[in-house]
Amino acid sequence: MKKATLLLFPMLLASCASGGGSGSSEYSYERQTTFDYDVDTSVTGDSRTGYEIFVGSFADSNGDGYGDLKGIEDKLDYLKAIGASILWLTPIHPSATYHHYDVEDYYAVASQFGDLDAFSSLCQKASQKGMTVIMDMVFNHASTRSTLFKTALEDYVSGNTSSTSKKDYFRFSDAAPSQTKEGQVFRSIQYGGKTVWYECDFDSTMADFNLDAQVVRDFHEEVMRFWIGKGAGGFRYDGVAYYYAGEQAKNTEYAGYLATKAKAIKEDVYLIVENWESSSSYARIGAFAGVGQHAFNFRNSVDGTNYSFVTYVNQKKGSSVSANTVSLQKEIAKKSPDGDPVFFLSNHDQDRVYNYTSLYSSDRVEKMKCIASLYLLTPGTPFMYYGEEIGLQGSRGSANTDANRRLPMIWQPTNDFARCSDPVGTTYKADDRALEAALKSVASGNGLARHYVKLNQIRAKFPAISKGTYAQLEGADTTLAAYTISYQGKDYVLATNLDSKCGYFNLPEGTYSIVDEVTTVGVPAQLSGSKVALPEYSSVLLAKTA
Repeated sequence: MKKATLLLFPMLLASCASGGGSGSSEYSYERQTTFDYDVDTSVTGDSRTGYEIFVGSFADSNGDGYGDLKGIEDKLDYLKAIGASILWLTPIHPSATYHHYDVEDYYAVASQFGDLDAFSSLCQKASQKGMTVIMDMVFNHASTRSTLFKTALEDYVSGNTSSTSKKDYFRFSDAAPSQTKEGQVFRSIQYGGKTVWYECDFDSTMADFNLDAQVVRDFHEEVMRFWIGKGAGGFRYDGVAYYYAGEQAKNTEYAGYLATKAKAIKEDVYLIVENWESSSSYARIGAFAGVGQHAFNFRNSVDGTNYSFVTYVNQKKGSSVSANTVSLQKEIAKKSPDGDPVFFLSNHDQDRVYNYTSLYSSDRVEKMKCIASLYLLTPGTPFMYYGEEIGLQGSRGSANTDANRRLPMIWQPTNDFARCSDPVGTTYKADDRALEAALKSVASGNGLARHYVKLNQIRAKFPAISKGTYAQLEGADTTLAAYTISYQGKDYVLATNLDSKCGYFNLPEGTYSIVDEVTTVGVPAQLSGSKVALPEYSSVLLAKTA
């Protein structure tokens, strides 16, 4: 394994006076600006890293301005190179909106994205490259423009109780409910000379399914069976926190029902819920693990809270990161031996990480790399958001539109023929939207994209990262997110430095060697006896040899 060149000087160029209980030695070095990440191209293992694709903004294959399924297929080599193994597609069904979360036909592909054959082709080609495609399933609500809703409304008004009636698919009533739970919204609609009320917690154009009705549960099972038959390897379930407004136990129950039915169709499907609540507690994540579902960890995502990875890096609270990681893994393990954490930075509903003004400093890129290291070097299956790896920008801003968070992927510095048009409603500035262009930056060097390649290569090379049991390393500098990891009888130590200066830690009892590292500033870690010096924003993995 090729190592970055270490420059030592008689005079102190950069030193790290150690803190905590790690000794008093100093490590002198000079931060490098030009170097190559040491990526082992021979690694063929599974990184167990997810990658969210907002389909309409990812890659355009035919020049119509819309990202499409063929565009994703054309970029599979890139996705493989970046280290993605699970590809989450936002909804691909016909819809009147650019985001497609108001589904009109659950058995079809929106024409601008392609067709059923294009979907099956993508799934097949992805599988050949060791990747799985999972679909966004919007089972909380359906579009009021859908034939399904219109038929259900007609059957309700007419009093149709036949075996083919769809009147129970949605939550209809003749009058506005006198009492509602927190988050419930009802609207009225005129049909056949009658006023009918229906629940629509997200929007008046999105009617909530009546999930208590067996016909709806059977319908959802049928939809999953259809898409698994077309090649889908799993599902991301949208808006699970709102299946039953204000009723967490029932939300968990229905998520469990979906998991049972999906796994009966295909045992190895990957399933994950979006349970975005104000608390987003680890206990709630553990509850979903207990019913066979993964759950995104919103608590540590970039939502402006004191628990976000950006906050921790800015405050240099490495020990808080490691404590949270260990706590979450333990909470999940209480409920399921097969469950694991799902860390991420942001998704299509959140501002882009690179936009956070708290990162604006001379070390902005290094901090972004450190943030990526913190969540990708974790147990479980972390999820990247497309463009994150090139510093793609986007935020709601004063325009207050999510379209600004879903801007087109940038593939080439110039003549970018696969680039999509801006989503409907975009107001974000047109220039300098990304730090890098994807296809140019992923191949070599020390850019942000190459940093992601390196991180996922480590995940693939060392299954202990994704599958091991983590514990917090005692005595490390508080600026370090430092762990011991046990996996299949082997012991490891993993550490990431959140500081702009070197950090130190002592190894546990035994003999360890450095087996891989992320030299974020072009300088390797230094191992001297049982002490390790870790340069700023960098990560190191050590294995116990004796």
